[in-house]
Amino acid sequence: MMKMKKSILNELNLRGWTEVENVTSDSDLLSIAQSIGEVTPHPNGQLIFHLTPKNGHDSIQGTLSNVYGFGEFPLHTDTAFWPKPARYVLLSSTSISSVQTTLTSAGSVLNQLSSNDLKLAERAIFKIQTIHNQFYTSLLFREKGILAIKYDTNCMNPINDSAKKVAHLMREINPDVFEISWSGDKAIIIDNWKMLHGRREVNAGEKRELRRIYIN
Repeated sequence: MMKMKKSILNELNLRGWTEVENVTSDSDLLSIAQSIGEVTPHPNGQLIFHLTPKNGHDSIQGTLSNVYGFGEFPLHTDTAFWPKPARYVLLSSTSISSVQTTLTSAGSVLNQLSSNDLKLAERAIFKIQTIHNQFYTSLLFREKGILAIKYDTNCMNPINDSAKKVAHLMREINPDVFEISWSGDKAIIIDNWKMLHGRREVNAGEKRELRRIYIN
């Protein structure tokens, strides 16, 4: 397990995400997650949360599923509605799915901004608003020497002029995107401070279920 932990952390440091094969059970997932950090429960208390595509009308108001339904999910960071987002997100599927998960690095996004636009990004203030809480936050933050990003248009509303300008610029950016194909018995771990992720459109008949774990 120590060898796996070192390999996973090296990959996360190098490219912001890594892939683990032959993951067949919840105990496998928890063992992997606990080897690299502290498993943080979903707000509903679950350590492992099951994600299934839903019709927007059947989902919690304000969530991605509610807004986009079976449509494509935009690139975002997870737990943007937390004061400090989860460091890592583990996603896994034991079955084959044709619906790909999309990934891009924060660098791929921020590198398309000019130096002046980056200054705007550093000054941008957003208001987080969900059915449970609300507070003010920044787009970029520093933690332990790491420049990190928090970005989710679903819950982050631009407040100052810098945020409004940056929000417009971010919508126009077309970053390099990598697609994860779910071939069964596989997990990926994403550095949620360095990467954004999304999902391709789901066909109505597609049976897709991912399991998700937050790690700090």
